[in-house]
Amino acid sequence: MGTGDGVHLYFIRHGMTKGNKEKRYLGHSNEKLMTEFLPDLLFLKEQLSRITFDQIFTSDLIRCVETAAYLVPDQTACADPKLREMDFGDWEWKNHHELQNDPAYQHWIDHWETSSPPNGEDYQSFKRRVSQCLNEILENNRKNVLVVTHAGVIREVMNEFIPSLFFSDTNIPHGRGVRMIYEQAGGEWKCSSWSVVPIVEKESW
Repeated sequence: MGTGDGVHLYFIRHGMTKGNKEKRYLGHSNEKLMTEFLPDLLFLKEQLSRITFDQIFTSDLIRCVETAAYLVPDQTACADPKLREMDFGDWEWKNHHELQNDPAYQHWIDHWETSSPPNGEDYQSFKRRVSQCLNEILENNRKNVLVVTHAGVIREVMNEFIPSLFFSDTNIPHGRGVRMIYEQAGGEWKCSSWSVVPIVEKESW
Protein backbone atom coordinates (compact mmCIF):
# COMPACT_ATOMS: atom_id res chain seq x y z
CA MET A 1 0.00 0.00 0.00
CA GLY A 2 1.20 3.51 -0.80
CA THR A 3 3.79 2.63 -3.44
CA GLY A 4 4.23 3.87 -7.00
CA ASP A 5 3.87 7.26 -8.67
CA GLY A 6 1.00 9.71 -8.47
CA VAL A 7 -1.06 11.04 -5.57
CA HIS A 8 -2.52 8.27 -3.44
CA LEU A 9 -5.85 9.19 -1.84
CA TYR A 10 -7.31 6.78 0.71
CA PHE A 11 -11.05 7.42 1.06
CA ILE A 12 -12.45 5.76 4.19
CA ARG A 13 -16.06 5.68 5.36
CA HIS A 14 -16.56 6.50 9.05
CA GLY A 15 -17.42 3.84 11.64
CA MET A 16 -20.89 2.72 12.71
CA THR A 17 -23.38 5.02 14.50
CA LYS A 18 -26.76 4.32 16.05
CA GLY A 19 -28.51 6.04 13.13
CA ASN A 20 -26.54 3.95 10.64
CA LYS A 21 -27.51 0.77 12.45
CA GLU A 22 -31.18 1.83 12.24
CA LYS A 23 -30.70 2.69 8.53
CA ARG A 24 -31.62 6.35 9.01
CA TYR A 25 -30.74 9.29 6.76
CA LEU A 26 -28.07 11.06 8.78
CA GLY A 27 -26.71 13.56 6.29
CA HIS A 28 -25.62 16.57 8.34
CA SER A 29 -26.91 15.12 11.64
CA ASN A 30 -23.98 15.15 14.06
CA GLU A 31 -23.90 11.75 15.75
CA LYS A 32 -21.10 10.00 17.64
CA LEU A 33 -19.70 6.58 16.85
CA MET A 34 -20.91 3.48 18.67
CA THR A 35 -17.81 2.49 20.64
CA GLU A 36 -18.78 -1.20 20.65
CA PHE A 37 -18.12 -1.29 16.90
CA LEU A 38 -14.62 0.24 17.09
CA PRO A 39 -12.94 -3.22 17.18
CA ASP A 40 -14.29 -3.70 13.64
CA LEU A 41 -11.80 -1.02 12.55
CA LEU A 42 -8.71 -2.69 14.03
CA PHE A 43 -7.62 -4.44 10.82
CA LEU A 44 -7.95 -1.20 8.86
CA LYS A 45 -6.08 0.68 11.59
CA GLU A 46 -3.21 -1.82 11.41
CA GLN A 47 -2.96 -1.50 7.61
CA LEU A 48 -3.03 2.30 7.71
CA SER A 49 -0.28 2.33 10.36
CA ARG A 50 2.14 1.13 7.65
CA ILE A 51 1.61 4.32 5.63
CA THR A 52 3.11 7.75 6.23
CA PHE A 53 0.36 10.24 5.44
CA ASP A 54 1.35 13.70 4.29
CA GLN A 55 -2.09 14.99 5.26
CA ILE A 56 -5.33 13.73 6.77
CA PHE A 57 -8.67 15.29 5.89
CA THR A 58 -12.01 14.54 7.46
CA SER A 59 -15.59 15.71 7.31
CA ASP A 60 -16.22 18.07 10.21
CA LEU A 61 -19.05 15.84 11.49
CA ILE A 62 -18.12 14.05 14.69
CA ARG A 63 -18.52 10.49 13.38
CA CYS A 64 -15.75 11.17 10.86
CA VAL A 65 -13.55 13.16 13.25
CA GLU A 66 -13.75 10.32 15.80
CA THR A 67 -12.98 7.71 13.14
CA ALA A 68 -9.90 9.58 11.93
CA ALA A 69 -8.65 10.03 15.51
CA TYR A 70 -9.08 6.31 16.18
CA LEU A 71 -7.41 5.16 12.96
CA VAL A 72 -4.41 7.54 13.11
CA PRO A 73 -4.25 8.81 16.71
CA ASP A 74 -0.84 10.46 16.42
CA GLN A 75 -1.69 12.79 13.54
CA THR A 76 -4.06 15.78 13.46
CA ALA A 77 -6.72 15.82 10.75
CA CYS A 78 -7.99 18.89 8.89
CA ALA A 79 -11.80 19.00 9.20
CA ASP A 80 -13.58 20.31 6.09
CA PRO A 81 -17.38 20.78 5.87
CA LYS A 82 -17.18 20.22 2.10
CA LEU A 83 -16.58 16.55 2.92
CA ARG A 84 -19.97 16.20 4.63
CA GLU A 85 -22.62 13.78 3.46
CA MET A 86 -25.53 15.18 1.46
CA ASP A 87 -27.96 17.26 3.55
CA PHE A 88 -31.29 15.39 3.69
CA GLY A 89 -33.21 18.35 5.10
CA ASP A 90 -36.59 17.42 6.58
CA TRP A 91 -35.76 13.72 6.16
CA GLU A 92 -32.76 13.78 8.48
CA TRP A 93 -32.93 11.00 11.09
CA LYS A 94 -35.81 9.26 9.30
CA ASN A 95 -35.61 5.92 7.51
CA HIS A 96 -37.18 4.43 4.40
CA HIS A 97 -39.98 2.78 6.35
CA GLU A 98 -41.05 6.12 7.87
CA LEU A 99 -40.91 7.93 4.52
CA GLN A 100 -42.14 5.35 2.02
CA ASN A 101 -45.68 6.75 1.83
CA ASP A 102 -44.56 10.34 1.30
CA PRO A 103 -45.09 11.31 -2.40
CA ALA A 104 -42.19 13.80 -2.24
CA TYR A 105 -39.91 11.03 -1.01
CA GLN A 106 -41.01 8.68 -3.78
CA HIS A 107 -40.37 11.44 -6.33
CA TRP A 108 -36.88 11.98 -4.94
CA ILE A 109 -36.11 8.25 -5.04
CA ASP A 110 -37.08 8.17 -8.72
CA HIS A 111 -35.45 11.50 -9.66
CA TRP A 112 -32.61 11.93 -7.15
CA GLU A 113 -30.25 13.49 -9.71
CA THR A 114 -32.62 16.39 -10.47
CA SER A 115 -34.59 16.91 -7.23
CA SER A 116 -33.84 17.40 -3.54
CA PRO A 117 -35.29 16.56 -0.11
CA PRO A 118 -37.47 19.34 1.39
CA ASN A 119 -35.10 21.97 2.84
CA GLY A 120 -32.20 19.72 1.86
CA GLU A 121 -29.43 19.62 -0.69
CA ASP A 122 -29.85 18.76 -4.35
CA TYR A 123 -27.46 16.31 -5.99
CA GLN A 124 -25.82 18.86 -8.30
CA SER A 125 -24.88 21.10 -5.35
CA PHE A 126 -23.52 18.09 -3.49
CA LYS A 127 -21.53 17.04 -6.55
CA ARG A 128 -20.00 20.51 -6.98
CA ARG A 129 -18.77 20.82 -3.39
CA VAL A 130 -17.28 17.31 -3.37
CA SER A 131 -15.50 18.05 -6.66
CA GLN A 132 -14.21 21.38 -5.32
CA CYS A 133 -12.83 19.74 -2.19
CA LEU A 134 -11.16 16.94 -4.15
CA ASN A 135 -9.51 19.41 -6.53
CA GLU A 136 -8.19 21.44 -3.60
CA ILE A 137 -6.63 18.31 -2.09
CA LEU A 138 -5.07 17.22 -5.38
CA GLU A 139 -3.67 20.64 -6.25
CA ASN A 140 -1.42 20.46 -3.19
CA ASN A 141 0.20 17.45 -4.90
CA ARG A 142 0.87 15.40 -1.77
CA LYS A 143 1.98 11.78 -1.97
CA ASN A 144 -0.29 9.95 0.50
CA VAL A 145 -3.51 11.49 1.77
CA LEU A 146 -6.15 9.96 4.05
CA VAL A 147 -9.72 11.22 3.66
CA VAL A 148 -12.24 10.06 6.28
CA THR A 149 -15.70 10.91 5.05
CA HIS A 150 -19.16 9.52 4.22
CA ALA A 151 -20.45 6.86 1.84
CA GLY A 152 -22.10 9.38 -0.47
CA VAL A 153 -18.90 11.38 -0.86
CA ILE A 154 -16.84 8.29 -1.69
CA ARG A 155 -19.45 7.04 -4.14
CA GLU A 156 -19.49 10.44 -5.87
CA VAL A 157 -15.69 10.52 -6.19
CA MET A 158 -15.68 6.99 -7.63
CA ASN A 159 -18.55 7.82 -9.97
CA GLU A 160 -16.68 10.84 -11.34
CA PHE A 161 -13.35 9.15 -11.99
CA ILE A 162 -14.21 5.48 -12.69
CA PRO A 163 -16.41 5.35 -15.83
CA SER A 164 -17.46 1.71 -15.32
CA LEU A 165 -19.09 2.44 -11.95
CA PHE A 166 -22.40 4.11 -11.16
CA PHE A 167 -23.23 6.11 -8.02
CA SER A 168 -26.25 3.98 -7.08
CA ASP A 169 -24.39 0.68 -7.58
CA THR A 170 -21.39 1.29 -5.32
CA ASN A 171 -21.53 -0.15 -1.81
CA ILE A 172 -19.17 1.33 0.80
CA PRO A 173 -19.33 -0.54 4.15
CA HIS A 174 -18.46 1.26 7.39
CA GLY A 175 -14.74 1.35 8.06
CA ARG A 176 -13.98 0.45 4.46
CA GLY A 177 -13.13 2.46 1.39
CA VAL A 178 -10.89 2.75 -1.64
CA ARG A 179 -7.40 3.85 -2.55
CA MET A 180 -7.41 5.89 -5.74
CA ILE A 181 -4.18 6.90 -7.49
CA TYR A 182 -4.37 10.21 -9.36
CA GLU A 183 -2.03 11.48 -12.04
CA GLN A 184 -2.10 14.77 -13.89
CA ALA A 185 -2.37 14.61 -17.68
CA GLY A 186 -2.92 17.61 -19.93
CA GLY A 187 -3.70 19.80 -16.94
CA GLU A 188 -6.42 17.46 -15.65
CA TRP A 189 -6.38 14.94 -12.83
CA LYS A 190 -7.23 11.37 -13.79
CA CYS A 191 -7.59 8.22 -11.72
CA SER A 192 -5.01 5.76 -13.06
CA SER A 193 -5.96 2.88 -10.74
CA TRP A 194 -8.02 2.03 -7.67
CA SER A 195 -8.25 -0.74 -5.09
CA VAL A 196 -10.33 -1.67 -2.08
CA VAL A 197 -9.14 -0.67 1.41
CA PRO A 198 -8.45 -2.55 3.61
CA ILE A 199 -7.03 -5.27 1.40
CA VAL A 200 -8.78 -8.62 1.97
CA GLU A 201 -8.66 -11.90 0.07
CA LYS A 202 -12.15 -11.68 -1.40
CA GLU A 203 -14.20 -8.62 -2.32
CA SER A 204 -17.94 -8.35 -2.97
CA TRP A 205 -17.60 -5.21 -5.08
